[in-house]
Amino acid sequence: VKTKVYEPATGTSSFEIVWISQASAEQRAGRAGRIGPGHCYRLYSSQIFSSMKQFSTPDILSRPIDEVVLMLKLYLGNTKLTLFPLPTPPLPQAIEAAERRLIALGALKEIVNASGGVSRTITDAGKWMTRVPVPARFARMLLFANQCQLMPYAVILVAALSVPNLFLSQVADTPVSEQEKTFQSNFVQQFVRKASITANEFIIFKEDLYLGDLAVLLGTICCLERYSAQLSGLTPAEPGIIESVGGKTYVSRDPEGALRQLVHRCGVRWNAYKEVKQLRKQLTDILNVIIPDLGLSIDLCLPKPSDFQMIQLRQLFLVGSPCQVAKKLNVSVTGLPGNERRRLRYAYEIPGKQGPVFIDPNSTLARENFPFVAYLELHTTSKPFLRSVCAIDPRWIPFLAPHSYAVSELVLTDNVDTSENKSGNQSTVNESNNSGNSDDEGTKSAANTSVTSNSVVSLPTPRYDSERDIIVTGAKSIMYIGLGVVPESSAPLFDNQFLDLPSTVLVPINSIAAAQTLGFKESLTWSVRWFTRYILEGVIFSEFKKWFPLKIKKSISPHIVTVSWGIIRPEVRSIVSLLVTDKIDSKRKLLQQWESDVQLSLINIDSPDARQTSVFYTENVLLSITLFVLVGE
Repeated sequence: VKTKVYEPATGTSSFEIVWISQASAEQRAGRAGRIGPGHCYRLYSSQIFSSMKQFSTPDILSRPIDEVVLMLKLYLGNTKLTLFPLPTPPLPQAIEAAERRLIALGALKEIVNASGGVSRTITDAGKWMTRVPVPARFARMLLFANQCQLMPYAVILVAALSVPNLFLSQVADTPVSEQEKTFQSNFVQQFVRKASITANEFIIFKEDLYLGDLAVLLGTICCLERYSAQLSGLTPAEPGIIESVGGKTYVSRDPEGALRQLVHRCGVRWNAYKEVKQLRKQLTDILNVIIPDLGLSIDLCLPKPSDFQMIQLRQLFLVGSPCQVAKKLNVSVTGLPGNERRRLRYAYEIPGKQGPVFIDPNSTLARENFPFVAYLELHTTSKPFLRSVCAIDPRWIPFLAPHSYAVSELVLTDNVDTSENKSGNQSTVNESNNSGNSDDEGTKSAANTSVTSNSVVSLPTPRYDSERDIIVTGAKSIMYIGLGVVPESSAPLFDNQFLDLPSTVLVPINSIAAAQTLGFKESLTWSVRWFTRYILEGVIFSEFKKWFPLKIKKSISPHIVTVSWGIIRPEVRSIVSLLVTDKIDSKRKLLQQWESDVQLSLINIDSPDARQTSVFYTENVLLSITLFVLVGE
């Protein structure tokens, strides 16, 4: 028989022809006498029968177990899954891979216990995902869609991705009438794939091409749902639709039969389409129950997504596929024969797998060269193929897949010349060195691992991302690791287990990847220092820029906060320590702190002309941002 074999270590699936088990052979023999007396003849020898496995491989060993692990974590808490008495325990590497995928999806989190070990427990997002009867990655997509107001489109995509083999397989060179060609051409305008039509014809706009196979699936279901409403008389019919399925009389007599004929003519399997419709309705009902005030309904005439929604749908797919990203293979123009270069023209590479992989020939992106793509599954036939592919922007990875990348040598300082302050503050430096301050030692350690503007000029420097309300920066090395682990310092930086991201990618300073490089406290400290500087420079609250002092004290500028040795100054160390204690490194956290502390307090502001002004510190007085000045005595 042909069976689907799953490799948990690499996430690769393939169809293989294997012998059935002895139990299956005995079960099939019983069919001969089910209705009446009969005989069973086996067309293989008893020696082959004795070499067969006694039982078939259980499903828990032949497919991903993400949902099983997530459900067990919900009820068992921090208990190790290897201790749970499953009838057939899965392989340890399968459990580890499933837990890593769930961590990347945000369904699990790692907690350091009192003994120094690490335990993995379920998150609030993971608890929400267990309530939706779809794979964990699809449930994560629905959770993201609810935050971005994309739920109607996300439900259709999840339903379509959950049903395999949505489209009919067509034989090449099948004769097609002119009327059929015209109908297919009109159907193509709805971004629906037909096997006899080239990829460039089913995508009208560039944004649709970026969405890739998701545009095909979304357009297919939306178009067929609209046709269903037209054949049922709910909406006016488009020209030629009723005539193409037998006329008005036939449609009025058997609308379902007419729709079935239309679905088949569009190249879609009828049973698969019905399953998608049923799953869409089921998901709609479930989501309306678990999300208060959602008010989701089934719109049979859903409009095409806008350009911005197209981008959000691509981000949604990356959120659900954080461990399944491929990069365009860099093929050398020299040293390879011409036929080999042509073979690798559309090849990609993925972390943890040797050799090139290719996009499925039926995909809209099979003959495109996008730098990075996300995919649903990796299936191996004659070659390893990526299925259900969507183009992504690598700049999204640090924010939408925070557990799937690693950094090395973060840029922590800028190119500001601080020579004017070094001489004037030498006495302060010496005084701080004599006191043996621990913050100074941590800063020196961070400075050794950082990249200054003198050594690397082209890398991005720290800046405030107002859209995400976070401090971001560049790094010398940014790696996409997928399910991998960060290499040790003695290991080579890049190998075939990791993919390097462009040097222009910005990463949050206070991120998981940065904490793995600098340490949690050090990454938070640098994020706070840059946030403090941008407050004083009027970047965070630009409307109050005129109230901020141009200099903290005489001859000291705000940029001193982010100089590598600036933490040794008392005024810098005091305010940074204050904000680090409350973990305030964003505008949102600062406003939350003000809301939680509404008491009045009197502070002094050191204005540029050295005049002292008193103001009241309340949640409505943003002048209190200049608290930085208070500690500079």
